[in-house]
Amino acid sequence: MATGTMMGNDAYISDFRSMGAGGSMSDSTDQVKDLLKRVPIDPSFSLSDLKKAIPAQCFERSVISSSYYVVHDLIVTYVFYFLANTYIPLLPSPLAYLASLLAYG
Repeated sequence: MATGTMMGNDAYISDFRSMGAGGSMSDSTDQVKDLLKRVPIDPSFSLSDLKKAIPAQCFERSVISSSYYVVHDLIVTYVFYFLANTYIPLLPSPLAYLASLLAYG
């Protein structure tokens, strides 16, 4: 919210109507009505319908595959850390050093 003037809400809105696009901003009540038209009422499906649409194998838990993903993520993280820690300090200019830190960060 802009904090330039201490006017009422109507005056605040009318200030913005005259800004940009030649002052052709629509009325705020029209915007509220349009917003209410777009609010979803009730979906045509239930949560159980969604669960039935997803294959049962997606709900099966596996310690082996979960552990694989954890180890994989740790290895990828370590490789990026190693590369950053090894090669960023070797860059010649401070600007390139800063740019590489921002790229990794």
